[in-house]
Amino acid sequence: MNEKRVSIFKENRKGFGSIVSMLIMFIAIVGISVGLVFMFQNYVSSTQHAMSTQNSITSNKLESAISISNIYYNSSSNLTYIYIKNIGELKLYPQKFNLFVDNFYETNFTAVYASNLSKKITLFNPQETMAIIYNKSLESGTHTVKVVTEYASYTEDSFNI
Repeated sequence: MNEKRVSIFKENRKGFGSIVSMLIMFIAIVGISVGLVFMFQNYVSSTQHAMSTQNSITSNKLESAISISNIYYNSSSNLTYIYIKNIGELKLYPQKFNLFVDNFYETNFTAVYASNLSKKITLFNPQETMAIIYNKSLESGTHTVKVVTEYASYTEDSFNI
């Protein structure tokens, strides 16, 4: 009889071992699944943020627009006055504009109010006109001016001296 009890005990012990191993496997699978869920959650969150940022950039580019209304060169002072109108829907920052004259990037310019050429403009509102004063001697002939906003919208025009 003792032998019978031992053999039953051994069989139960094997059953208990398989339950423990299945429990360990179950915990491991749940742990891996939770890890994958967190990983995908971070991926989805960062992708959503990137898409939102890209959408904002594209929207700003579409809503910003400028137009050159007049260009005047004063040969006695070597100043070029470029009058620009904000025809878009966004407020723009002239200090973030880029100026290209004859396809050369220029940094020697000042953005001022068109109605007051001595007052610098810091915020360029929609439907407002400003002047860019460019200080460089230009030779006779045709010149091209390109002004680019912070959102990569631009205007381009040519003038003769």
